[in-house]
Amino acid sequence: MRLFVDLYAALDATTKSTEKQAALVKYFRVANPRDAAWAIYFLRGERPRLPVPSKKLQAWGAELAGIPDWLFAESYDAVGDMAETIALLLPSPGERATHRPLYSWVEDTLLPLKQADEARQRETIIAAWEELAPDERFVWNKLITGAFRVGVSEGLVARALAEVSGLTVSVITGRLMGNWSPTAEFYGQLVSLAEQGIDHSRPYPFCLAHPLEEEVSSLGPPTDWQAEWKWD
Repeated sequence: MRLFVDLYAALDATTKSTEKQAALVKYFRVANPRDAAWAIYFLRGERPRLPVPSKKLQAWGAELAGIPDWLFAESYDAVGDMAETIALLLPSPGERATHRPLYSWVEDTLLPLKQADEARQRETIIAAWEELAPDERFVWNKLITGAFRVGVSEGLVARALAEVSGLTVSVITGRLMGNWSPTAEFYGQLVSLAEQGIDHSRPYPFCLAHPLEEEVSSLGPPTDWQAEWKWD
């Protein structure tokens, strides 16, 4: 979780694509495959079904912070983000447990919340808040609320993965198309130089049109050209 939180902070701290890509490359070079798969899942805008309604999070956050609901509402109006508001208001965490990886927080804690009753949800959420550091709480809350937006496009993720793996951006983009599950096996296939295990039935991404930045003659003789309608 710590590595992913640091990645989020680095991505959120800049608007420059080159710096965001560098942060992604740094993360994917050291992250374990299961964590990397979930990171891609969230960065692409995917999210599990909302496990806990925001109203419950607000109530439990206000309770743990020891403030009335009206003060929480005022704080939320000032901050403008539920996940950040809760992270700012919660008291300092107690004795920290051993760091758990991102996949453990998602698979063992976040996903089971959907089937848990309210009492179990409250117990799990509060236990997580008490274990996590303040910046980790912020990202954890983001994962719960589904409001995980940090200014990273799918193309930027693909470019970072291409740099890490040595594959081309088009190969990475093609492998990310279609349905896939965030598993270590999928990540291994995604960045593998071999074709083994790749599902060739997946759709291939559209090739976007770009203005020509060189002389037309650089494209070679017109008799060798292929042209298609730009449908969008």
